[in-house]
Formats: sequence, structure tokens, C-alpha cells
Amino acid sequence: MRELVLMAPMQIKKHLGIGNIYDLVLCDFYTKARRSCGNETFFPLLINVNGSPLEKLLAKDPSADVDKIVAELSNEAKRYGVDAIFVLRDDLDVKVKDLGVADTRCMAPVNECTKCGAIYGSDPGIQTCKHCGALTHYGKRPTLAINVRHSVMSRNFERAQYIPSKVKNRLVDYAMSLPEEYSLVLEKRRRHTLQYENFDLDPRFVAIGLLKVAEAKVGNAEKITCVCGDLVKKFLYYIFAYSNGKDSILPNTIITHGTITDAEHKKLRWQDADGGFSPDVFGITGQELRTFFITSSAMKNIVISKNSLLSNAIKMARLRKRMESLMLAGCSDTNIISELVSRECSAFDEAIEKWRFPAAYKAVENFVNECERIQATRLLSAREHHSLNFFYNLYFQ
Repeated sequence: MRELVLMAPMQIKKHLGIGNIYDLVLCDFYTKARRSCGNETFFPLLINVNGSPLEKLLAKDPSADVDKIVAELSNEAKRYGVDAIFVLRDDLDVKVKDLGVADTRCMAPVNECTKCGAIYGSDPGIQTCKHCGALTHYGKRPTLAINVRHSVMSRNFERAQYIPSKVKNRLVDYAMSLPEEYSLVLEKRRRHTLQYENFDLDPRFVAIGLLKVAEAKVGNAEKITCVCGDLVKKFLYYIFAYSNGKDSILPNTIITHGTITDAEHKKLRWQDADGGFSPDVFGITGQELRTFFITSSAMKNIVISKNSLLSNAIKMARLRKRMESLMLAGCSDTNIISELVSRECSAFDEAIEKWRFPAAYKAVENFVNECERIQATRLLSAREHHSLNFFYNLYFQ
């Protein structure tokens, strides 16, 4: 099976934040683990440059080199063991001709500021501009828009599998809070975005276009897995809305993970003066932060504290030493495999597919226990040794 793993396009910035690191590590780990089942699994790094991310970056540093920053973000991700198969940017890799906007030109209601021209879609509820404070004007005019209908959205929602299942209910509830049928305006006044004729395209629409570019680059993906945090309204809903039932990029599996909190269970937003995050502040390495993430429950909020991180680092160091001892002992040239070893490998694969990372880690622990028991009477077989090497590289390389 060919599977494409996608996360919400990451906004360009000088350094990765803790949330970016968490998303990247989860997607990278899942991608590599799925390959053990014989799947062709691909994980690209998608970067949102257009719109407000670039405006904010250039406001702070007018001489910022975007190409260099993107390269540094990719290199920084490698500190946490993340190996994206390729990097895509919405400002370079998305082409207007591939967005299908030619047939969206129409007369539709648009709400826009009478002074600065900021566009607030087709929502008449916003009467004062959030940027300059002037009054807005709501009326029909030529624009680019998609007609969104609940019936189409509902059918699309049914196509996907959701982990956890309650995410589907959140999508449905949000859709039901909107009009039964409305025009989704694709136009947004931004300094940095793609243009079609005289219209500036909504950077959010362009960024989601990266998913289609990634799918085309991989080609014929039988499974498309979208992974994100609390972005049901900002990301997941608009994947379905923008596709309008026409695109093949609609995900068939949607994963939403919990947030990262501090010891007081408040959302962790810690960052340094440059807007980045470093695990050094907790006295651990990037690799140790990765193992903390991939052995924790992705479906729950994760509490980060110095004690929890150090405790996990010690636990994982012990397991690493045991695995290295087993590998150094070598193996025979046979392909036999213990029934218990086979069972734990299957348990690992099943847990990964369901995003139950603590259960996957428990299967690896049981696997190592069984390998040590086997080695007391014989060498590991080549097949058992191969699985041992795979698990070691997955968790520690």
C-alpha cells in the first residue's frame, strides 16, 4: 500500500516551536513504523510561506532570506530524527493552474473594509475591520468563490476514518453552525500570495493546495493520512470545503493529537528570544525529546516537566543498552522466528496503525524481553536480529 502522510502546512519562522516539533516527530515516527509492515509510506514537509507568516517575518527582519530559513527549518527537524522525503513551499510549488480557480469566478456577496480593503469572506456578521477599525461593506461583486453545501460536506465527512472518532462530531458541529449553503470566498487581500487575474488568492486556500501537490509528487496514494492538533476549524474543515467534492486529495484517515501542556496543565508555549524551542532547557537532547513523544499517548494532552522528561530518558537509555547488547551478540543464518517474537511484532504493527504509541512501545519492550530469553539458549536468528535492528533504529537513530 502507498500511503501519504500529511500534516498541516507549517508556517515559516526562524525556528521550530514545540508544537512544530511534536507534529513532525509524530508524523516521522508513524511513517517509518508503517514501513515495517511493507507499506510505501511518504512524509513530506509542507511549509506555508504566503500571507501573514511572511509578512510577520519580514516585519521583524526585512532582510530575511526565505530560502535559507526554509533550509534551516529542515535541518533543525533532523535534530529530532525527522527525515522528510521532500520539502514543498506554497510560494514556489503551488501553481494557480492546479488550483482550479478558473471556474470559480462569479458574482457573490463579499464583506470588505471600506478603508483598507481587508476581506472577511461572505460573513455579514463582521461590521468593523479588525485591522484599521473602519466599517465594512457587505454586497455582491465579482469575485472568486466556491458554493459550499452541507449535503456535499456530509458525504465527504463519511468517507474518512477518524482517530479519535469524536473529531468527526466536531467537524459536523462546526459545519452545522454555518449556513446550509453559502459562498466560500477564495479572495483575500495579502501582500504575499498567488494571484489569478486581478484577484489575490486567500493564502489559506493556496497552502492547502500543497496537499494536492504532495499527492501528485508521490503519485497514486491509496491512503492519505492527515495529522494535526487542534485545527478542526482552521485546517480540517477547509480541506473538505475547498475540495467541494471534486479533489482526489480528500483524506481517508484523519488523526488529531492532543496538546502539550506544562506541569500546571496549561498549553505549553515556551520559546526562546528567537521564537524557537530547545530541549536543552530541560537538560535533555533532541533525541531524548523524540523518544518521550513517541512513547506517550498522542490522543491525550502530554504534560512536559523536567522530571517526566528525565525519567523517560533514563528508562529509554536502559532499553537502548539492552538492545545494543543483544545486537553485539550477533545472529545465526537461520530465518526461524519465535512465536512470541512474531506475536509482539504483529502487536506493534497493529498499535501503530491505530496510533496507540504506548502500546507499540510495550510491544517493543516485550520483544526485547523475549529476545533476551532466546539468547540464553541460542543465537537470535537472522530474521529476529533484523527486527531488533529495525526497532533500535526506529527509537534511537
